[in-house]
Amino acid sequence: MKIERISCYPVTQPLRGGGVVLGDGRVIDCYHSNIIEIKTDGDLIGYGEGCTISPQYLPSFGEAVREGFKLIAPDLVGDNPLHIGCINDKMDKLLKGNGYIKNGIDCALWDILGKACGQSVCTLLGGPSGNSVDLYRMLCSHVPSDEMLQQVVGFKLEGFKVFQMKSGCRQCDVDRVRSVRNALDDDDTLIVDGNGSWIPREAKEFVNKVEDLNIYIEEPCGTYEQNLSLRRKCNLPLILDESIDTIHHLSRAVRDDACDAINMKIGKWGGLTPARKARDYCVAMGVAMTIENLGGGDLGDAAVAALAHSTNSSLRVAMLDSNSLLEDSLAFGKPSRQGAIIKAPTGLGFGVDIETRHLYKPYAVYSV
Repeated sequence: MKIERISCYPVTQPLRGGGVVLGDGRVIDCYHSNIIEIKTDGDLIGYGEGCTISPQYLPSFGEAVREGFKLIAPDLVGDNPLHIGCINDKMDKLLKGNGYIKNGIDCALWDILGKACGQSVCTLLGGPSGNSVDLYRMLCSHVPSDEMLQQVVGFKLEGFKVFQMKSGCRQCDVDRVRSVRNALDDDDTLIVDGNGSWIPREAKEFVNKVEDLNIYIEEPCGTYEQNLSLRRKCNLPLILDESIDTIHHLSRAVRDDACDAINMKIGKWGGLTPARKARDYCVAMGVAMTIENLGGGDLGDAAVAALAHSTNSSLRVAMLDSNSLLEDSLAFGKPSRQGAIIKAPTGLGFGVDIETRHLYKPYAVYSV
């Protein structure tokens, strides 16, 4: 089997309700995504989605995915798509780092592998652990306190038990954290996410004011070293996200006892292949995980659901279904949410069929 054609399709995906507002006020109102299509000489077609959330969030942007695709894709034509490890090695030689650029290609290869084997990607990653995966819901910092509490009540009625609250370090944020925590049940999980925007002094003051609460703190400061310093001065459990994106960073964090959990975004790692390695390392070392992607829609969520559902359920914090934030759908057969839970698709590969109306104008195509 050989790769006969590989294409990249840009897709703009507007977010509902004005978008997502991070803890320091940064606004994300749409995802600039890219659908990667790989066709084999045996007429199998695999799809992957490469998205970057926003250049305001991480040093990445949608246009770079497309330009990086042009650097990598020509050298993959003619390769065996089932040799995913070899192709990942080749991509790393062609382009150092920049995992988010390789994400869509890697996921498209897994889609082909599943279809060629007659299996779902979830099965190939180890098989489902438990009947379903818990989802979490995001609470954005720009929402007035009363409205946020109403959102919490609504989410609770749907069955949600895990919440991530975007937060700054102001006194009003302290008050809001307390009010939200008081509105939750004892066995609910509240994660307060700074998105790396807090300066160390503010972070220490904030943590001191909420240290009596049953909450997690996620990526409070902008660097690993700052977060490690805060970790050693507070008793609240800590989740790392933006500062962990390679297996070397992850092993250092485990060695330093720098966190209790990580937020594993598949796109940040470079696709399912490196993310699976990191997932397995976390399982071996007892590190819990929130599993999601760098934004995106139905296709990206299918990859997330496959990895999340195949992860030991005792080490899953929750998953984010990014397509729930979008105004439109990209695919048929997407992971279906029932209340506050989701299951990985059971169809071949990712079990997802792209709506062809989204694939009308490729940015670049390479073929034999």
